[in-house]
Amino acid sequence: MVVLIGYDTTGTAPHMSCMPIGRPDDISKLRESIEKVLRSNGFMGDIHWSEVPFKVKQKSKTKLMQEVKEGRVVFFIFKHKRPLGYKRKDYYFRQLPNKIAAILETHLANVSKQTEGLQIEIDDDWDKIRGGNSKMFLETLLRDLCHRLRGVEVSPKKAGKGFNVILSWAGGKSKRITGEVGNRQKSSILLADVMLGMYRTKGYEDLEKIIEIDVN
Repeated sequence: MVVLIGYDTTGTAPHMSCMPIGRPDDISKLRESIEKVLRSNGFMGDIHWSEVPFKVKQKSKTKLMQEVKEGRVVFFIFKHKRPLGYKRKDYYFRQLPNKIAAILETHLANVSKQTEGLQIEIDDDWDKIRGGNSKMFLETLLRDLCHRLRGVEVSPKKAGKGFNVILSWAGGKSKRITGEVGNRQKSSILLADVMLGMYRTKGYEDLEKIIEIDVN
């Protein structure tokens, strides 16, 4: 069974980001439930929280919060405003993915078996940040995470829009880890966008299934 991990940031000012974690079918189900709620309250556009009218957000609040509570998806909200004195490229494309990898290592040790695969999908927002791009962020995240999971240096291999890694252990056990750059057409990235938006919207303060972490 695969554990699916999505990732989205606050765009060109990436002081915060969201990472949903769950089984692919659970993530798809929650995405469909959220879309259904918004449609039932009159929103017909592409699902992007910033484009949903405030009145629709308020009408949908109770039901959306219930869907998140009942869904089998956990959300990390990372706070990572770049500290003074840190260069953009060093902070966003070296230090930040390493810190996120450390948090993931601890979480995955509690929820996944060694033989399970991991699928990571990140939004292409990092393409907008001067000094780097989304594939650079993803590659660093994968390299750091795999190093933590396996204990040895790993070089992710390019595969399509992302990367692929096979981790092996004695006794024939292995874990396939894939990473891909995408957009909100991916359910995991759309969920990250919606949850990050809900988290920052007045009236949604009591959201469940959220783990807040200041990574600095």
